Amino acid sequence: MSLEEIKSTGYVKFVWPAKLCTWSEIIYSTDFEIENLENVTFNIGLRFVSGSTNNFVLWVKKSTSEPASALIKVMVGNVPTQTDTIDWKRSCIISESMTISGQTLSRNLRDNCHGSHYFYEIEITCEIFWKSKIKSTLNNNLYNKVQKFYNSEELSDVIIIVDKVKIPAHKVILAAHSEVFAKMLQSEMKEAKDGEINIGNFDPEIILEMLHYCYKGETKASQDTEVALQMLEVADIYQIINLKEICELTLMKNMSVDNVLNIIDAADDHNAVDLRKSAIKFIVLHSKKVLASSKFQQLFYRKQDLMFELMCAVGNI
Repeated sequence: MSLEEIKSTGYVKFVWPAKLCTWSEIIYSTDFEIENLENVTFNIGLRFVSGSTNNFVLWVKKSTSEPASALIKVMVGNVPTQTDTIDWKRSCIISESMTISGQTLSRNLRDNCHGSHYFYEIEITCEIFWKSKIKSTLNNNLYNKVQKFYNSEELSDVIIIVDKVKIPAHKVILAAHSEVFAKMLQSEMKEAKDGEINIGNFDPEIILEMLHYCYKGETKASQDTEVALQMLEVADIYQIINLKEICELTLMKNMSVDNVLNIIDAADDHNAVDLRKSAIKFIVLHSKKVLASSKFQQLFYRKQDLMFELMCAVGNI
């Protein structure tokens, strides 16, 4: 397949005016996407090589972990590089030690809360030529056969109890989606012996929605921000990885001044690293409105480490 054929079906060009400081651990671009490719976003990551002030690691990341094939072309200043990958899961390293000497638009020495550091501005252009469809985690035909057992007592061998509501389920379905459930149901734990799983203080509707995803491969969390916010905790606790990624992607796409503090709070609680970084970038861009809210004051006193990181980021703009 020629590049022109690929470009007509799956192509994006993204220009990122990156601002990098020598104390920064990692910076990310905003998310971008291929027009005809649903539920997948991309971003560029950048960090200095340890101990260096002019060499950096550069990578391109996609929001899903299913293997894919793509040609990735990146231009840093006027230095081109490209990678042809056939097993792109999450992060694709473009360069492990690229020099930025002579390629910076500006290089300034400034003081901030971390001391004196150099700040660089670099224009990075990324082109992605998509070559393959993302594979489903489970075959759609399997979902079609399994979904009739959703919330059904037919062949049920485990009961989920949430807020006194009993929901019939099937061990093999739970174990297929969650290592936590798998270990729980294949051990000498009480849940395996009794055939009952008591789930904490969750809304039963959220647990039903989690099961709906496990049985049918569909979820409201892909469209509904409030569902995604609640589902993120469940997906993290039970390590339903694909569902967690769906929640994170929905929250990234629908981030707003009104909900970003709830999102960063949940991301910090539930180890959603990319979502947390995305929320920090959003707050930096809308700091005047976000920092004036009463929610920010409450979060400031409750999560001081997170707030310190955020205020340092805001101080660099």
